[in-house]
Amino acid sequence: MKPTFDQQKLLKKYLRKNLRYSETYEEFYDHILTALSAKYTDIPFWNAVDEIIEKDFGGFEGMATIEAKYHRETMREMKRRYLDYLAAYLKFPSVIILIVISILLYFYIKQRGLDFFSFFLLYIMMSLIPSLLNNIRYIKRGYFFRNINRSVKDDGFTWMKYIPRISIVIIGLVHYLFVRVTPDVWFKNIDPTVITIFFMVYGLHLMVYYKIFRDEYKVSIAG
Repeated sequence: MKPTFDQQKLLKKYLRKNLRYSETYEEFYDHILTALSAKYTDIPFWNAVDEIIEKDFGGFEGMATIEAKYHRETMREMKRRYLDYLAAYLKFPSVIILIVISILLYFYIKQRGLDFFSFFLLYIMMSLIPSLLNNIRYIKRGYFFRNINRSVKDDGFTWMKYIPRISIVIIGLVHYLFVRVTPDVWFKNIDPTVITIFFMVYGLHLMVYYKIFRDEYKVSIAG
């Protein structure tokens, strides 16, 4: 059986309604089309589709189970890649460059000083980088202009994007609960080493984030 253009269009709509991720949607759609052309010739189109979904995947519940497994495996892979890239920066010769930058940053902060407003402004500017990269990725995938399922990798990028934001919320909460001075006064008493470590760790995070984004962007272009 070779589905007509209208049948293919309806099948895509049918699957999108019942599936969460574009990667699994594409795999299921291709599988169903192949199965239709290989096995089914003499029964109605939708009967054949339902039979394939039931027999090959265990119905839509089975599809949901497959999606959940794919989601777990993808998140595990993205976290592994994150740690691998992070570890690579902490090896020679990259670690020497990081140490030099850290020393220069430390002496700059120590000599010039950094008030709370400047610190917070720098933090906001750095936080915009993942959001900008995310929007580039969304445009490339067609989220803004086409009706497509979200990617399973969106959850991984969201997880990475919010790590620093969660940390700054925790710092703010600790300050609110236990520190009885204004943020500016409190910030002036913080050792420059702590501020240097914060910016270096955040900078490392952004570099790793960009590398994973670059990998995904290359894969998307190739796909």
